Order: sequence, then C-alpha cells, then structure tokens
Amino acid sequence: SAKTVKSMAELQIDKNVSFEFDLITEAGKGLDIVGARPGLMGLKNLGNSCYLNSVLQVLVDHCSVGDGRVVFSVGDGGDSGPLKPGDVLSLRRQYVKVRDALLRMEGTGANSSQAVTPWMFKRSCGAENSLWASGAQQDAHEYMIFLLEALGLERDFEVGIRTRVTCPESGRVSQSAENSLGLGLEILNCTKNKRMREADGANEDGGDGTGDSKLTLEECLQWNYGREELVDGYFSAFLKKRVTGVKTTRMTSFPKVLIVHLRRYYVDEDWTPKKLQVEVDVPDTLNLSAFKVPDDEPEVAMQPEAVDEKPVDAGHVDTLVGMGFATEDAEYSLREHDNDVERAMEFLLSGGKAVPKPGAVIAVSPESVAMITSMGFSDEQARLALNKTNGNVEVALDLVLSGAPLEPDEDAGPAAPNTTAVSAECASSPSSANYRLTGFLSHIGPNLSSGHYVAHVRKDGEWFLCNDEKLAKSQALPKQLAYVLVYIQE
Repeated sequence: SAKTVKSMAELQIDKNVSFEFDLITEAGKGLDIVGARPGLMGLKNLGNSCYLNSVLQVLVDHCSVGDGRVVFSVGDGGDSGPLKPGDVLSLRRQYVKVRDALLRMEGTGANSSQAVTPWMFKRSCGAENSLWASGAQQDAHEYMIFLLEALGLERDFEVGIRTRVTCPESGRVSQSAENSLGLGLEILNCTKNKRMREADGANEDGGDGTGDSKLTLEECLQWNYGREELVDGYFSAFLKKRVTGVKTTRMTSFPKVLIVHLRRYYVDEDWTPKKLQVEVDVPDTLNLSAFKVPDDEPEVAMQPEAVDEKPVDAGHVDTLVGMGFATEDAEYSLREHDNDVERAMEFLLSGGKAVPKPGAVIAVSPESVAMITSMGFSDEQARLALNKTNGNVEVALDLVLSGAPLEPDEDAGPAAPNTTAVSAECASSPSSANYRLTGFLSHIGPNLSSGHYVAHVRKDGEWFLCNDEKLAKSQALPKQLAYVLVYIQE
C-alpha cells in the first residue's frame, strides 16, 4: 500500500526547511517592498532558474576592476545568427545585455513594476554547457564558477594557494601551487572538531556538552588555511622511506573579488546527500593576512625528484600500446608486474590505470576538484580520488560514488605535492588582504538538487533581498545561513 504517514526524520526535515525558509526570506519581518530602479532589478524565474538569478545579482556589480563592470562591446561579432555551442562571444553579448538591464534598465522596456527576463542569456549558457539548458535545479556555486570562466574573468577572482608537506626528520619539503576561483571552506570536520572540544570542556566543567556548535568564519578559515595537519605515510624521497609529514595550506595572493564557498553539503556514511545545519557568524569586514605565506619566510630544501628504480622493456611497452593502452598505463603495469607482459596485460584489461609514484606529482586542477566537491564530497576525498585515477574526473567520480576506501596506497604512501618551486602565477602578491562583504546567496532545501536560492546584495550602503523578481529592503540579514559569500577588496 502507498505510504501516507511521514517518518519522524521526514517531519524533522520539513520543519528544518520551513524554519530555514522563514529565516532566509525574512518572513514575518515586515519587509519594505521596493520597486525596480537602475542598479536594482529583479529577475524572473524561468523554471528552477533561481540559482542563475541569485548568481547574477551578487556578481553583476563586481565582475572586474575599474568601474566594477565587465567591459565587452555588444558589437563583438554582432547579434545576428543562431547561438552555436562553444561560441563564448554569444554568452558575452547576452551577459552585457542582462547587465545593462540590471544596472541601467536598458534594452528591456522595464519599469518599476517589471523584472528582467533572461531567456536568451540562459539559452546562451545552455549552448556552452547542456547542464544549464535543463529545467532542473543546479548548484549555484558550480554555475558561478562556470560563468566566470566562460566570461574570461578568472584573473580578478583567483586566490593563490600553496600546499606544502614537510618531512620532520630531514626538513625537506614538497609543495604545490595553484590558482583557485575563491576559497572553498570545508566546515563538516571543523564543526565536528569544535563539538569534540566543547564536549571535553563540558566534562571538565561538569556541563552536559550540548553546545550549539555555532562557527565563526574565522574558525572556518583557520581550519582550512591556518593549521598544521599530520600526514601518515608521507614518502620522503630524500630519506627514501615513509614518515609522518606535516602539511600546511596557505594563500600566496589575493583577488580583487573574493568568493567564499561554505561547503554545507556532504555525503553521509550511508552515501545519503545531506546538508550541514550549522550557523556561521559572517563578518562585514575580513582580513586574510594571517593566512598568507609570510613575506620573510626562510628558504627551505626541496625533496629530490622521485626516480624510477625498475626499467621497463620497450618492446613490451610497444606491444601494449599497440593494443590501445596508454603509454603511461603500459609502463606502470609492466613496472608493477616485473616486465611480465601477460600479467601486465591482464591488469590493464581489468581496468587498471597508472597511479602516482612515491613522491611524484599528479597535476590535479582546481576545476577537477571543484566538480567532485560540488557533489558533496570533501576536498581530501576529491584529491585522493583524482590522484588514484591519474586525474581522470569521470573515473575519480565513479570511485568516490562507489564508496570504495580512499586511503593512500600502502606501498606508495600519499602522493607528494609538486617538488618544484611556487610558479610565477602564484607568487606572493602585495595586494590588500582587507575585504568588505558585498553580497551572498543562500540555499533553502535539504540538498542541492532541489529547493530554492535567494540573494542578498549591498547597494549604496543598504542591504536588499533579491528573491527572483521580488525586491525588498532587508530587515534581519541572514548571513549566518549563507552558502556563497562575495567580498570586495578594499
């Protein structure tokens, strides 16, 4: 028979969503509804397009340097002709039109009671990536990254990140550098750690240890970019043995516009997508200098490059490559199977792939990591999976979805980050570490494939709620439930 009674868990979820909806939309606060005007316009929902609307609202004022607006000529190639997949100029032209409508009410015939209808803009996004062509709800952060890359605006939003692992016995270090579109803050383990500390304190003081475990943005930054982590089984190429390494992650440069992604969504032990219901105290101003690589940091000795100890038979490699296997996979399999071509072939036929050598580097792109973490997995899970699958995003995603353990390989230990110096692109920058909050978007719902997004934006010193086409002055700013924050450099 059909189920007619909700379980206690389902009732609790409904209660949480209702409570969250009231807070984020400021229900019952007597909001002052405002009419559309240049610089403040609503966007019509085209069917689960609230994610797109919210991203546009928080980014439209802060897309590049100068006057804060993207500078593209609407005449770039003209507007005639059908949209073509991969034609970025089409997306740029449509973005300029939407931006002009939102900021100056141009080209829309909009009046104070109307909202912008971004049909062509959404269509041009769908021409770039079919994900945005569907009518399904999408992850607003994933869409934000797509839009910045498609418009070629990465430079003004990139944060330089350096990851370093130190061998405590030799002092030698391995490090990698990357440019990341904003800061992704893992808050699940940060919350667990705080609850454990609260419980320990309650036991000492005789309390019950049931604190609300609210976080501050400073605590989230400290957890992700200010602490030292122990790395069991780190392979020191200098000592040629595994040790317990010390890992640090720090910033090397700051962007004009800072995106902060609070990773509230995760996959539970039973592989159920869940949302972390924790409030985060978000400040109006932010200083990141404590999380930057020091300008006077002393020079350190690097780990030597890993050297292959087992040569491979070139003839066997040619045989396997001739069967359609990649050269890297063929060499790896032969090396692991003592040049036994039959065993190597069986390994490859079973789906085996090359994995990182001790101390070697797999170039894991921030985009690949972001694609996996957007599904609710942690940054560590994403990087381990990508390292185990030689950077193949699709195979790595299959691996994490399978529930297979993602511990570092017993023989190799964790793959060491790049042993070369920090690249010029990630070199330390004197740019300001001071930021001011200018907007944020929030998600209402139990997971990213459903629910609703709204945005809050600061205009001329006042905060406004943008709920699709509805605009209102904010009375009780719900920053503590934000999903993505946008700060502007001061």
